[in-house]
Amino acid sequence: MKTYELIDHTADMGIRVYGRTEKELFQNAAEGMFDLIVDKKTVATKKKIKFKLTAPDLRELFISWLRELLYQYSANGLVFKRFMISGLTD
Repeated sequence: MKTYELIDHTADMGIRVYGRTEKELFQNAAEGMFDLIVDKKTVATKKKIKFKLTAPDLRELFISWLRELLYQYSANGLVFKRFMISGLTD
């Protein structure tokens, strides 16, 4: 199954994300976003980092998730390669 695809967008680049579950959508979106930023083949897995985010609804949580990853990249120079969502709750 395809997890994401990079697409042309009038402003820049875009990502079309696929997943059978909400967890897969979150994971695949993060992988696709970092595929746009870096060549993931050159990234070594060194450590695990956990995030706990809250938001009023799933859409806002999705946006907060991607924003947090971008913040970690831009502020701390962290590049992520693999993602695992352990839980999504109301």
